[in-house]
Amino acid sequence: MSPLLPFRKAKEKKRKPRQVEQSKEKQEPSETKMGGTTAHGILLSPHVTEKAGRIEGLNQYMFRIARGAKKSEVLQAVSQIYGVRPTRINIINLPGKSRRRGSFIGKKSGKRKAIVTLPEGKTIEVLPK
Repeated sequence: MSPLLPFRKAKEKKRKPRQVEQSKEKQEPSETKMGGTTAHGILLSPHVTEKAGRIEGLNQYMFRIARGAKKSEVLQAVSQIYGVRPTRINIINLPGKSRRRGSFIGKKSGKRKAIVTLPEGKTIEVLPK
């Protein structure tokens, strides 16, 4: 007999999973989910700068997007929120910058932007006038 026998964990018995009644009617979510997040969770805000204003003439719009957003999720989010299917999406990762306050050195978090190109003749109103 082993001297450690009294200290071993007792084996747990496997329990049968409880069966929960599921309702026959499926509830419709208020917003379509993409990868566990909603469209407003993918497109965080419009990125309003001088460059963003210039590229609006080329039918391109710039948005700040979530850190883990993919091109396909951005495409779904833009088409769901604005009702226009983009022809092209480019994603830019901006690295975080280091900042110093006295002897403490910190780092700002990076950003992620998407440049969305729309088809000819289609426009969206990013900021209400």
